[in-house]
Amino acid sequence: MLEKLFSSGARLKLLKLFLFSGPDDCFYIRQLARELDLQLNSVRRELANLEEIGLLEVKTDHQQKLDKKFYQVNQNFYLLAELRALLAKAEIGQESKLLNDIQKLGAIELLIITGFFTNDLSAPTDILIISDHFNKTKLNDLIKKIEQGTGRNIRYTLMDKAEFEYRQNMADIFLHQILNSQKEIIINKLGI
Repeated sequence: MLEKLFSSGARLKLLKLFLFSGPDDCFYIRQLARELDLQLNSVRRELANLEEIGLLEVKTDHQQKLDKKFYQVNQNFYLLAELRALLAKAEIGQESKLLNDIQKLGAIELLIITGFFTNDLSAPTDILIISDHFNKTKLNDLIKKIEQGTGRNIRYTLMDKAEFEYRQNMADIFLHQILNSQKEIIINKLGI
């Protein structure tokens, strides 16, 4: 869907990488081509387009003899928050089948998506699963599929009900941050 909206698969991959990277993360052309499995010329062309509209800033490393250009997101770009929200919502829509597949991997007591999926970059995880009986191997395979689709590492947390209750009773900061983040609760058998 977004490829049609943004007209270029390469541009979409670059947008996902830049919009969900840290504010200080910088990338150079060959690194982007390698990491995103794209042709060098298409990366150059799309970087020029994104720089022209003001989404990306260019920094040059003069300390090296090669004067490499590094690209990073312009944190003052006027549509930055909206683009991040749009891409995150689109990823939730595209990954809904995978979330349904996650539900088939065991008896889930609580399933929360946050972090990348809700555009809350301060959340300590992207997916929280509480289950006493869960197929961890198949979960790893599904997470890899999500990562391939998003072009980003997905952080997930899997714990059993006893650990969750213990952490909840101890006012665990990790759990507190998740429960107070922007989140979408997919399954809630624990009354959260």
